[in-house]
Parts: sequence; structure tokens; C-alpha cells
Amino acid sequence: MYYNSTILSEATPIRAGTILTALLAVLWSCESSPTNPIQSSGGLTNSHVVEALFLGTGPALDGAISSACVLGGRDVWYGYERGVPVRVVLGPSVGAADRPAIFDLVDQMTEATNGLLAVEVVETNVANPQPGPNEITMIEVDQQTQTGLRGFQGTACFKCASSQLPRLDTCRIFVRNDLQFSPGTVHNHELGHALGFCHIAGSALQTALMGSPQLGSSNVWTGPELEAIASVYLSELELGATKADFIAAGLVDLTGKD
Repeated sequence: MYYNSTILSEATPIRAGTILTALLAVLWSCESSPTNPIQSSGGLTNSHVVEALFLGTGPALDGAISSACVLGGRDVWYGYERGVPVRVVLGPSVGAADRPAIFDLVDQMTEATNGLLAVEVVETNVANPQPGPNEITMIEVDQQTQTGLRGFQGTACFKCASSQLPRLDTCRIFVRNDLQFSPGTVHNHELGHALGFCHIAGSALQTALMGSPQLGSSNVWTGPELEAIASVYLSELELGATKADFIAAGLVDLTGKD
């Protein structure tokens, strides 16, 4: 279990994001309030889920508003390097009811990937923590604060940065504090994006955590999503792998498109 209950204080602030001066890519990605889930169309395969989550393409993405891949990447795998610990820093505004689902999500990924997607959750009392290398910060904001955040539209956003793609360096997650969804559902959806995962159409997998525009009813990874994540992280593919590489590895099957 990678949950760390250490409380970071003002006396020990989160490291400043000094790498930002050398960034090649920084991008906001925001989402409006999702609608309710709709019925799955059936016929979903692991290949479909892998292609949607890691490459932002394929039949399981059809019908989604957008791929919402981190830093706009499609047909290429962006994320954090295997085995390099990623720290998720929860600001004090993140609700107590939302936190258990975040811890559960991290445990799921750690177990499924044998620790190759190594994520640790820590808490801080710093109101607006700034991420250092390999850190993802998460806070909740009210509508007035949202208005003052340049580039923040909709109800939740993630903003990631990279000094050398396809590797991600830092991400920040902002979630509106007036959302009426199951605890942790929106928080974990945005955390999935911040870890490098794209959307999957709600019409393809009605309970998908990464569903769009129909946000799934689950606040943790569903079985098909977790199977896709495990199959990629336990493969020999590396960050920057293209669709051709996924096909060669047998993880994406274009023959099943129809």
C-alpha cells in the first residue's frame, strides 16, 4: 500500500516547481459536468480499452467528447517512467469523503502493475501546494477562485508539464467543490488523466472511471480499465511507444475494429 499518512506542513512546504522554466509543454485540460452513464454497446475487448486509455484513439473512444490525453498527445504513450515514485499531494481542501477512493485507486494500480506504476499519496496543510518533479497536486476550489485561474473552464481541470516528452514531470489538479457526484469520482477521473490516461467513451464502458461524456458510476478503476493498465505496464513497451509499437506487441488489434 503506497498511502503515506505524513502531514506536510507550512514549515516543510512542497518543493517549488523549479523545472517550469525549462518546459517544452504545459497544457490545461478541462471538462464540463459529465452526464449520467448510458448502456454499454457490448463487444469491448482489452485491445479497445488499451487503445483508448493509452493512445486516445480507437472504437472505445468513439462517442467521447474528446480524448483529453495529457498534453494533447494521441497515438503515443505519455506518462511517468516505470518504477519512478510519483507523489500525489492532497491539499487540505480535498474532502475527507473523497480521500478513501483516492487511496484505493492508488492501491489498485500498484497491485495490478507489481509496483511498476508506483504512486504514493501524501497530505499537506499547504493551501495551494506547488508540485516538484514527479509530483501531482490536487486541491478543490470554489467558483469564484475558478474564475481567477487562467485557463480553468468547466468543473475540473488538470494542468501537466513536461521538460522532455513523453515523460511527464508535474501535474496540478483542480476540482470544483460544489460537484454532486459520488465521493472521489471526479477527483480520480482527473488523477487518471494526470497519470497519462485518456478518455474511454461512456457508451463503450458505462462504469468507466475515465468515461466521457458519461462519467462512470465507479470512483475506482473498473476491471477492463485495470486489465488494460496492467497489460501495458507489464509489457516491454516503453514511454513514447506509438500505435505501431502497441500493435507489434499484440496489445492493439486493428482487425477487431469492426
